[in-house]
Amino acid sequence: MLSILPSLLNPVCAGRKLRPMEIKWSERQCLPDTRRTVIAFLTDWLSRYANHGQSVLWLYGLAGSGKSTIAAQIANDMLNSGRLGGFFYFDRDQPERNVDGLIRTLIYKLAVSNTIPAIGATIEEIVDGLGDIPSTPLHYQFLRLLCADALQSIIWDGDPIVLVIDALDECGSSEDRKSLLDALSDGLSKLPPFIRIIIASRPEADILRVLKHHKLVLPYELNIDTKENKDDIQKYLEVHLGRIREVWHCEATWPGADAINILTKNSMGLMIWVETACLYLNRHLPQNYLPELLGQSTIMTTSTPFERLDNLYKTAIKSSGRWEDPSYATACCSMFGIIVCAQTPLSSSAIGAIMNIQIVQILSASGFGCLLQLSLTQPIRVLHPSFQDYLTMRACNEPWFIDIQKYNQEIALQCMQYLKAKLHDNISGLSLNQQHWQPWLPEALCYTCRYWIEHLIILTNPEVSVRNMIIDLLDKHLLHWIEALAYLKEHPQTIHLLNNLFHWIKVRYLTSIRLASF
Repeated sequence: MLSILPSLLNPVCAGRKLRPMEIKWSERQCLPDTRRTVIAFLTDWLSRYANHGQSVLWLYGLAGSGKSTIAAQIANDMLNSGRLGGFFYFDRDQPERNVDGLIRTLIYKLAVSNTIPAIGATIEEIVDGLGDIPSTPLHYQFLRLLCADALQSIIWDGDPIVLVIDALDECGSSEDRKSLLDALSDGLSKLPPFIRIIIASRPEADILRVLKHHKLVLPYELNIDTKENKDDIQKYLEVHLGRIREVWHCEATWPGADAINILTKNSMGLMIWVETACLYLNRHLPQNYLPELLGQSTIMTTSTPFERLDNLYKTAIKSSGRWEDPSYATACCSMFGIIVCAQTPLSSSAIGAIMNIQIVQILSASGFGCLLQLSLTQPIRVLHPSFQDYLTMRACNEPWFIDIQKYNQEIALQCMQYLKAKLHDNISGLSLNQQHWQPWLPEALCYTCRYWIEHLIILTNPEVSVRNMIIDLLDKHLLHWIEALAYLKEHPQTIHLLNNLFHWIKVRYLTSIRLASF
């Protein structure tokens, strides 16, 4: 049963165990006795009779207002009650969590969820009759999988089965989202009657236009200005600062009711502000860092929520190390640049190797733990998309501002330097007398081989030296690079990447390069 589903349907789960990042949503929970109004509303809407003909609920609000935690809480509640059909969250840092994989992943999880006994066998029959599903348009997948006639005929008299889609705004640009929003707009009326969908996102203009007034969608705004939200934030601070007090052996009265009231006010209703503030304070002698956060109430009396959040990010970055030291500042910006611009997230060792920086020393002596997801073995990521937005859009006058064009050029140059140093004949060490051979290349080399061209073709005004380095790399290592891609089983991409590169060179430098030249 379900033997054909993984390879045909699910780009995230098929053929391997879920990675820690893929199941992390189940760890997110609202604190007990918080978010009562919104949780009660969603739970009631998910009951059998309360949807009033609307099969989709759109939970929307500002970045950092707590949408993802609420979505995860609902998914956990549905999982515990046996009603979760599937949970999918978009992540700009994980290519497999994009628009193309959404419908296939949800239908796969619905098939294996055991929520309705007949649903797995029915979905397998549907898939068996459709052929090459991954190559079909999203609109087709939505209608022929999630809205299939065979699912419509399933009889179910229990409470609805729930699908949760989190961070829709994180699936890419408005152009990337267009196919999904079109599929949703056209296909919602054809959903099986036993399915309800919750979508959480920021109110981006294109999402707002499609979901706000759709007759089958119930919009629910997460308001950060309510008294209940402020009470929830105060409770969050009381609980988490209490834990920090115990861990770091602070005085029994620390931080005190007055400090918690000021921090609650400084957050201006943004849950991400208090989460970041608590992470910032969770270090040796937290009482030494608290005055900086308390002082923000007098510094920015007329500020907006995001100005307060940006000021917190600025405080955390400034306290992380020696920004007056040019070498430290340059290394940190290189680190931020590749974390933000990398095509796939990289470990600290790979970042250090590619960018030629002592990243371990930077991270071990810094307070970046409130901004970045740090690990010795897992890829480094920003903890919240709002921090990436701050670095790339709102920190224009700060030394840590990340100009996307500038840092993609730096990454491309560093990738080419790394390839020139590492590529050589028979890079995998294959010999004729080997009986068992498993190709392996270091993470940094895998990344640079696959993505150096991707970083180049983003550039709109590259320096002349970039073209010279490209020619030098291809002249010395073209065959070595092709060989490495073959070891990585990326050889189908070779011609595509070279075509993109040569077209980009022709457009940007008004000159042509022929493959025969190398």
